[in-house]
Amino acid sequence: VSIAPKITLKMAMKELIADKISLVRNKKRSEGTLTKYYTTEKHLDNYLKAKYNSTDIALEDLNYSFIKDFYHFLLNPREINGKKEDGICNNTCQKYVQTLRCSVFYALKMDYIEKDPFKRYTYEWDK
Repeated sequence: VSIAPKITLKMAMKELIADKISLVRNKKRSEGTLTKYYTTEKHLDNYLKAKYNSTDIALEDLNYSFIKDFYHFLLNPREINGKKEDGICNNTCQKYVQTLRCSVFYALKMDYIEKDPFKRYTYEWDK
């Protein structure tokens, strides 16, 4: 009996991006959709490296704390590869969290995970 490898967040995100690429090619989504996913992936890569010294995380290890900390990572000034970066405004941070949520929702639909780590997360928008 072989045991299937754990599905990771980045694996699910890459599958979803591949689906989005197909939709863009068929004119069902805009190029901006891909930009949104690629930018979120870049921020996720920076967060994983800074917080966990890792390049990925198992889907089953995702929880509310991971999401909240990702949001705060984006919101606050930080250093990426030796370069200082300003924090991102709240509404833009929330948009990146929403895009991350799409990858998690995709994983739920594909039965890669059973529990939704976003269940208690609430979006707070500036007016």
